[in-house]
Amino acid sequence: MVYVQARYFTTETTLGLRAENKALQKHFTLLSSELKSLDAVLAGITATEKIVEKKLFNDRAVTNSTNKTVIEFPTGMKEAKALLKSLKDRVSLSLHKAAEHNYRYIRNLNLTTADKNTIAGWPSGQPVSKTHLKITSGFGMRIHPFHKGLYPHQGIDIVAPKGIPVYVTGSGKVMDTGKNNLEAGYGNYVEVDHGNGIITRYAHLHDITVNAGQFIQKGTIIGTIGTSGGAAAPHLHYEVLRDGEQVNPLFFMMDGLTSAAYAQLTQQAEKKNQSLD
Repeated sequence: MVYVQARYFTTETTLGLRAENKALQKHFTLLSSELKSLDAVLAGITATEKIVEKKLFNDRAVTNSTNKTVIEFPTGMKEAKALLKSLKDRVSLSLHKAAEHNYRYIRNLNLTTADKNTIAGWPSGQPVSKTHLKITSGFGMRIHPFHKGLYPHQGIDIVAPKGIPVYVTGSGKVMDTGKNNLEAGYGNYVEVDHGNGIITRYAHLHDITVNAGQFIQKGTIIGTIGTSGGAAAPHLHYEVLRDGEQVNPLFFMMDGLTSAAYAQLTQQAEKKNQSLD
């Protein structure tokens, strides 16, 4: 009788174990996929490093290599725990290798004054403080706030209270400042030339605190958040132009942000919503 019950009836414990095993298998499948992606990224970093070192460091090549990840689903709990530890160790090793690559660049790269000026001019900072760094509309096709049609939004919108300071994201020369009372266009704006074909634009400002022709250092306050021009609410419309064409500002503004914070900004910017201008 006991045999028949065990053979033909599924107990609650058995069902629970099956569900747990299924969840565990799904979890390891996701981990395996993520680890393979990480290995691919690391391989790309290594390949890029070889090219850069060949150009900058007297043709010295990188000898590091990455091993391909082969993962099979474990047959028991003991094997599952061992695989989990192995995955964690490999992720840790991959991140350590990436950090080591960065350290080698810093240690070996001899920067000239021109190099330092170029790096300082790169618009890698954020135009508002991290406390107010929230993107409500990203780069690309968005819904216009007034006529409600789709249009190419050529910057990012950062919502913040009126009067909050706006900072230049890299050192450079103020190309132009503009003020107008029209309820359309950029309103009050500042444009900064960072050299090497890079220009940043800050629009819908309330106040402007710099003048055309002035050279300013990265982090200088250039104005405050406002609602001038065609702004539907207090915010900063921030653009980056490379060789005369608008590009996604998120490709640049990484300085001082953790990977988690940058990922959050990216998620905010990817929403296909209505812009504020």
